[in-house]
Amino acid sequence: MKKFLILLSGIIIVCTLLISFKKEDKIDLSYANIAEVRYNLFSAEDNNLIVTFMSGKREEPYVLDGVPQKEVEFGIVTIVFKIEKPNVEDVTAVLNINDKQYTSNLEENPFDGTYVYDIKTVVKDDDNLTINITWGDNNKAYNLQIQSQNWSCDWKKALKIASNEFKTEIENFTVNGKLEAEIYVKIIEDPSKNLDKKYWYVGLLSKTGKKIALIIDPETDEILARQS
Repeated sequence: MKKFLILLSGIIIVCTLLISFKKEDKIDLSYANIAEVRYNLFSAEDNNLIVTFMSGKREEPYVLDGVPQKEVEFGIVTIVFKIEKPNVEDVTAVLNINDKQYTSNLEENPFDGTYVYDIKTVVKDDDNLTINITWGDNNKAYNLQIQSQNWSCDWKKALKIASNEFKTEIENFTVNGKLEAEIYVKIIEDPSKNLDKKYWYVGLLSKTGKKIALIIDPETDEILARQS
């Protein structure tokens, strides 16, 4: 009887380890297929404008084809003017990350009127970010505060939630141990233009063009919408 119990305990331990490895493989598989991930979000605001900074990694070239490529870093400054759009040719910004400085003329996005530029660098949550923005005769300084650090759900947790939700799809898109799809983990704005509210978007695009996605509340971990 004692030998039987020892044998049974050994079987349980082995099975538990196999299940753990299986779960880890699935998460690793998702990591390996990320085409874009946004790690963090910083922001500042006054009566003139809203400025955000978001950093992460994305594939290069960036092509929605279901095939993940080698990733490069990005760090994107976005300025939204709350006042009437400035009638000036140049909007310039000097971004300071700890002791390093990045200066750029911002380009206007023709689709939504925002001003953006990419410093092609990932920052840490505890980095110190300040920015000076100049347009016309105006010059304003802002301290960018980390927003995503206060969320219950970070990008890794959002990916895990999606990996569990998409178990069947991941298995269906897996051929010879390889997931034939790419994954996007993005911080997105409220479609109603409530700029204070952000969401996690986790999307999966297969090589055959099949698209599935989740919208997750970063403060509650709740799945708000599922596209399949």
